[in-house]
Amino acid sequence: MSSSENQIALRALLRAKVHVQPGVLARLPSSQAARLRSPLDLGRLLLAPLARAPRALLDFWIEHPRGHAVINPLRHEYLAGVQPVGRRSYDGVAWAAAGRLLAEPGLAGPLAHLLDHLLGSDGAADGPRLSDGAGRNPAWAEVGQRLLRQSSLGYAPGEAAASPGSYLAWGLRAFLADAAKLSAVDPGLERILRTTVFDSGFWQRSRG
Repeated sequence: MSSSENQIALRALLRAKVHVQPGVLARLPSSQAARLRSPLDLGRLLLAPLARAPRALLDFWIEHPRGHAVINPLRHEYLAGVQPVGRRSYDGVAWAAAGRLLAEPGLAGPLAHLLDHLLGSDGAADGPRLSDGAGRNPAWAEVGQRLLRQSSLGYAPGEAAASPGSYLAWGLRAFLADAAKLSAVDPGLERILRTTVFDSGFWQRSRG
């Protein structure tokens, strides 16, 4: 994949899947708001860590009927099921707080949990996540089982050890930030992510 191809996909995601609630910039401290030219900059900031992801992962999210990200003043969580957003509703929403996006570089936790759910059960409201040991098809279910086993080995630091979902969210964030550093801390998790979620060949083999 070329960086230009990924940028095209990220722009498509920005149009189709990322929504910035009105008035968000006005709610930010002036020191943070001054860093932004427009509300769309918040959307670009949210998606920036995915620039290193396989194009197939980006296309999967673009084309999926579920899964949106909503940048807002305060909420910072992933919620499954249909969520009202202004005059519209979206099925499966990663609510991302604007202030936290500016203060915490890297993949936002709510977005990591959204991807976890899409890969686990296509984001079905009551469906399991990849980190639960599930998968949207047999190939991904095998990945889910590997992740669940790896999460029980005790490599996760601090809050990442709270649950398999927290563990995978930490791993996704860490891989995108510095895969070599993740490998030094948790080589098993780095290997799983490198050969599945972040491997274009695996995406081709796991279609369906």
